[in-house]
Amino acid sequence: MHLSTLSNHGYNTLFNVTITRAKAHLIVVGDWATCRNCGVRYIRNSALYSEQLKQQNTDLTSIYPLVDNPEQVSEWERFFYAELSKAGIRTLLQCGVDQYVLDLAIVNRDKKPDIEVDGEMYRRNWTGELCRRDQTRNQRLNDLGWNVMRFWVYEIRDDLPSCIAKVKKWQN
Repeated sequence: MHLSTLSNHGYNTLFNVTITRAKAHLIVVGDWATCRNCGVRYIRNSALYSEQLKQQNTDLTSIYPLVDNPEQVSEWERFFYAELSKAGIRTLLQCGVDQYVLDLAIVNRDKKPDIEVDGEMYRRNWTGELCRRDQTRNQRLNDLGWNVMRFWVYEIRDDLPSCIAKVKKWQN
């Protein structure tokens, strides 16, 4: 289908949904010059926007994207996500697995690491019940093929390079 016919078929909404619903990564393949010069406003604007980002040399991978439940994301998760991204470690955010939501997940062919950031807000009302729930959760995720690695906030705060090195070693 030619680009000029897209504006007449209600594809604007479909295009918008497609580019705004990507959870972890979006790759668009096409001819940038054709998109920039086409008569379809939303395609042209997207191409121009991507060129502006390229000119600004903006690294969007280190900016924590929107998630379904932002109130459940701690500042330390956002920080660790950005630092892992800067170190070349790409993660999925707030990834749903079974009945659980993983803080940061790395998916590759052989391993499925789950990175959990445990902070004082979560541990403030620490009881044996929370410990039991964590153990049950870890076991269930392990049964599903996930490997859980937990970092306390103080570990990330006090020794970030070591935490990043552990994740790099773990994912390889």
